[in-house]
Formats: sequence, C-alpha cells, structure tokens
Amino acid sequence: PLPTGIAFSADGKTAYVAFSRNNTLAVIDVETRAIAREVPVGMAPFGVTFSQKHRKIYVTNRGGRRPQPGDVTSPSSGSAIVTDPVTGAATTGTLSVVDADTFAVCEVAVGLAPSHVAISPDESRVAAANSHSDSVSILDARTLARTDVKIPSYPEAAIGSQPVALVFAPDGKSLYVECGGNNA
Repeated sequence: PLPTGIAFSADGKTAYVAFSRNNTLAVIDVETRAIAREVPVGMAPFGVTFSQKHRKIYVTNRGGRRPQPGDVTSPSSGSAIVTDPVTGAATTGTLSVVDADTFAVCEVAVGLAPSHVAISPDESRVAAANSHSDSVSILDARTLARTDVKIPSYPEAAIGSQPVALVFAPDGKSLYVECGGNNA
C-alpha cells in the first residue's frame, strides 16, 4: 500500500495512515496494530493531519481527484491519474476531509501535487503545500473556504519553488514552508 503520511487521534489510540498505492486512508488500532478500515480518498494520498476540535482527518492527494469518464489519464503505480495529454503531469490536486466519526469524505480542490498538510495550533486553519503549483492553500477548517499564497522561486532559479512541507509556529501567527526548488 506504500504508507506515506501519518497522524494520530488526540488520545493516541488510533493512527491514520495514507496508503498511497491503495488510494485510501488506513484507520489503525494502535494497541492491536490492526487495520480497522480503509477509507477511499483521492489519488495518491500523501500527507495526513488530525483535528480533535472538528473531528476531521485531512489528507492531501498528490494525484488529485479520482478520474471521471472522458478524463485523460496516465498510469501511476497501478492507478489512473487525471493528467495533461501532452506532458502526462497530474492536472488536479485535492484535500480529502474525512469525518473521524462517520468516515464520510468530502473532496476540496487545492493546488497541484499537494504534499504535506498542517493544522494551526487553534485548529482554525489547515494548510497544504502544493509542490507543483508553487503555492500553499490555506483553508478555514470549519467552512473549507480556500485562500492560496504563491511561493515565488528565486529570480535566477530554473525551476519553481516546489513547497513540499510546512508547519505553523506555536502561536499560529506564522507558517514556515520548506521549498525544495529554492533549497530554502
């Protein structure tokens, strides 16, 4: 299943793990180490964070939404990903929002190839690093309203900034973003 991101429930009894090749979120009982269920999410899930306040699990999907009839797709690790017909690059990026009690899932569009996801200390905002859009999507955790912040590359850079990881400062007033393309 290629486990990638992981988050834990507030009591530490449940682990939520992105199973990238399965396109699912695994819900694992920490004590027994048994998979209680796998919840279908978007394509190639990667980062995971948990909100106790909202009882939600947020999962980035590097491959974006699931394909629909008529979409151009390319194979990726056994799955069909919605892609550009010329470049073969993924053309969607999403954040799955999973209800921790019912496991109902809603999908929110974010930038391309979202990687790491973080929640603010007060759990009011969720941020996703969009590595192929050179941006960070910041969502209101309650309404899921989205604002994007562009992360420019250095003027002499040959490639984009490629934000791949992020973390909120303890006071929630700053968001630190790791940019692989800028080596910063």
